[in-house]
Amino acid sequence: MSHNFADVKLFTRQYTKRERGKEDEMANAEIVSIGSELLLGQIVDTNAAALNITTGNAVLVGNAGVGSVADPIETTISRLEASGGTGGIFIRETDALTIGGISGQVGLMSSSGDIDVLTSGGAFTIEETVTATTTGNITLKTDDTAAAGDDLSLNAGVTV
Repeated sequence: MSHNFADVKLFTRQYTKRERGKEDEMANAEIVSIGSELLLGQIVDTNAAALNITTGNAVLVGNAGVGSVADPIETTISRLEASGGTGGIFIRETDALTIGGISGQVGLMSSSGDIDVLTSGGAFTIEETVTATTTGNITLKTDDTAAAGDDLSLNAGVTV
């Protein structure tokens, strides 16, 4: 399998400065896209139903979640890999989407939250494992439009 570099990498983590008198600060790496914000280890949507990320590939890592049930991250991307930590992964894609094939991050993973990814038309292909451990549920869905090819496909060897 070939891997492409991600066009957008959005990570959240907390670190503590070792200097006396400094408070905990949020650190983020790579590109922060317009319309989303890092909040205590979570990637949150700050513009309601408006588009958050437009790019070819996106790797999203939020230790306390990527989006939320009430306000998922809206995207127009080709490929996605994400880790939602304890808060889950909530994505609304405007067209075709492939899970995996970008980096060392494997598919979609949440340690205790739900994974909910919806595409609004076009093929939805799962190339890498999708895992919600402990209490999380997995929902992968593509809306059926009048156009041909609005299929959900799992590649051989993929575990959901």
